[in-house]
Amino acid sequence: MMIFVAIGGFFGAICRFLLSKWIGQLQNHRFPWPTFIINSSGSFALGAFLATAPSTAFYYLVASGFLGSFTTFSTFSYEATALLLEKKIMCALLYIGSSAAIGIIAASVGFYISQ
Repeated sequence: MMIFVAIGGFFGAICRFLLSKWIGQLQNHRFPWPTFIINSSGSFALGAFLATAPSTAFYYLVASGFLGSFTTFSTFSYEATALLLEKKIMCALLYIGSSAAIGIIAASVGFYISQ
């Protein structure tokens, strides 16, 4: 099973890197849009994927591997901390609250749509 996680993780990390760079070029705001969009879309994809009751191997490839490395909690945590240290309290609170709320909503919508 580890090979499936590794293969999925390889492609998920590359997709996250490329998408983050592309989104970052499109915006000039201090709000961390690349991570927000990637984590929200990854949450939606995970909800949709898990609703299909995938096989064990496919679960490891897509859910643990690809989506696990595509989304990034550590970058979210770092960006939220950086906003707080820069005294951008309202932006930090908006980022933290909206990331959690939209992530859960996106996963739920993805799951619901795929059933």
